[in-house]
Amino acid sequence: MNIALDFDGTIADAAGAKIRYAKERWNIELTYATSMRPGALPLMGEERYEQMLRDVFGSPMSVEMEPMPGAVESLRRLASDHDLHIVTARFDHEGEFAMQWLEKHGLSVRSLTATNRGAKVDHCVALNASVLFEDSVGELAHFANQEHTVAMALLETPYNQLEQRAEDWHVVPDWTAFEALVGRLAHTT
Repeated sequence: MNIALDFDGTIADAAGAKIRYAKERWNIELTYATSMRPGALPLMGEERYEQMLRDVFGSPMSVEMEPMPGAVESLRRLASDHDLHIVTARFDHEGEFAMQWLEKHGLSVRSLTATNRGAKVDHCVALNASVLFEDSVGELAHFANQEHTVAMALLETPYNQLEQRAEDWHVVPDWTAFEALVGRLAHTT
């Protein structure tokens, strides 16, 4: 089965990296709940937020991000039976740092696609992905009203808990629950 995986916030702890960066660079106190654009903009403004993204995602800082709890172990298990594809909203040059992160943690994937901040739906369809595992409600919303057979799996996080979800999404609390979902999906395809 082809599994599409978001990188930042799903595999690697991008929120933690942004929290550290904002504190060290500007002494701005972000939390996990305020680390994404809607929560961060009132605290730091658009210009600083964009600078933070460029500096965190487009530099070796990316390689130093912590793994999301359970991600590395689950990815190793999933890779034994499935084809793993990273589909990230990063720009191409930022994708190189994501690949270095994967190598640092001893993880191999079939492909890494950088969408250059574009929607992931066409990329997932082209990969013939059975499922996309993502932390961004906004990203999954791009799949609404599109012709596809990709199952949507949302990793529940502090920054997306209050956002509207579609009824057909699989909301999972952690990587263990995602592995169980993949097992169920594999038996139905």
